[in-house]
Amino acid sequence: MLCPSRLAKLRPLPRPLLAAARRHRGVDLRCAISSSPPPPPPPPPPQVRLRTTSSSSTGLGMPSVDEEECGDFLPWLERKAGAEVSPFLSVGKSAYGRSLFASKSIRAGDSILKVPFNVEISPDDLLPEIRSCKVGNVAKLAAIVLKEQKMGQDSEWAPYIRCLPQPEEMHSTVFWSDEELEMIKESSVYQRTIDRKVGMEREFSVLRHALDCHLPEVSKDMKFEDFMHACALVESRAWESSKGYSLVPFADFLNHDGLAKAVLLRDEQKQFSEVIADHNYAPGEQVLISYGKLSNAVLLLDFGFTIPHNIYDEVQIQFNVPLQDPLYEMKLYLLQRHCLQITHNFGISKCPADSFTIKLGSEIC
Repeated sequence: MLCPSRLAKLRPLPRPLLAAARRHRGVDLRCAISSSPPPPPPPPPPQVRLRTTSSSSTGLGMPSVDEEECGDFLPWLERKAGAEVSPFLSVGKSAYGRSLFASKSIRAGDSILKVPFNVEISPDDLLPEIRSCKVGNVAKLAAIVLKEQKMGQDSEWAPYIRCLPQPEEMHSTVFWSDEELEMIKESSVYQRTIDRKVGMEREFSVLRHALDCHLPEVSKDMKFEDFMHACALVESRAWESSKGYSLVPFADFLNHDGLAKAVLLRDEQKQFSEVIADHNYAPGEQVLISYGKLSNAVLLLDFGFTIPHNIYDEVQIQFNVPLQDPLYEMKLYLLQRHCLQITHNFGISKCPADSFTIKLGSEIC
């Protein structure tokens, strides 16, 4: 059964000084082929989660402030930052989960959020012995989340950690049961989900050993499911930064609209992340940004939702050009001429040059 999903967290590409920050996601080994731009899409519909879940949300527009969990989050963050983060936004809940709403009128071009780098969480916050582990930045950030979760109210990040989604609120395909994964077995998301879980298991083993040696209070009673939850939090919330990846508290409560022009910007000179409103908002209206031009496959794997009529969606085409084909070289030349990078061992088939992807968006090549 399909039901409305929580809008997710986005991030687009850092350059020196002011640049759009790209949300972390794994390397995409697919390639693209030109196609005619689709007709203008209808207004963006609610994102769709492919698994049902109970919710205390109040609809798309009006916020329901959760005073017990996050009512004091923004004042706490501003005290920690020593600067105002946002005079325009407040934390609430919508049909999509934790969200940010306009607390007063916003005009296009307003700087609605500035999060100083000193209140971002990055792998630099780990002990050198843990930071040197041969695991990726996602696993390193996950280790920080696990450490702060273990500390509970004694953690300096407790107000932030308390506002993060619980395991039952996470809907990435890595949390799906075998029966649920069978429903998408013919898609590339299936194999990518399996690969991600295998990678998590490998990194859990490496990181567990390091934590046993240097942070035994964190590794004690830690299960793989705890690590998987922490990794999924990072996968869906971290942004590319000069430190690899960073968690940006408050900014990561902003939900995704695939047609939005607003993105998270990072100013390396002034040392803050910023969002500029792309249109006017009335008080009480949910504020949205774009996480990037993401297909439903990426959205489902990283965030656990899809978007009907997603203009950035893709269709993967499976094919096989046998090496003994007398026209092999010519076929490869024609494919590469049309913006294609031949994929290797991607998707279901395991032979070279076995697939390409048709992107539905207009900016293809």
